[in-house]
Amino acid sequence: MAADLNSEKLIARYLLGELPEEQQIEIEDRAFQDKEYLATITAVENDLIDEYVRHELSESERRKFESRFLASAERRKRVEFAKA
Repeated sequence: MAADLNSEKLIARYLLGELPEEQQIEIEDRAFQDKEYLATITAVENDLIDEYVRHELSESERRKFESRFLASAERRKRVEFAKA
């Protein structure tokens, strides 16, 4: 794969469901095998949550965030915590 899996932009696209299935699987496989990489994904998740709460996402990103990211009850709790 030519794309840099460490790229925060690529990870954000993964979290928003913008990547082809092959890249999604590659990221997920690496996250299961590499705790540091999983920590990077978590950090990007936190950044996305902060950007969402501060209304810094584009309209398209906001819709993707709400439909994909907020599908998880745990993630919704994290967003509510960030709002507080």
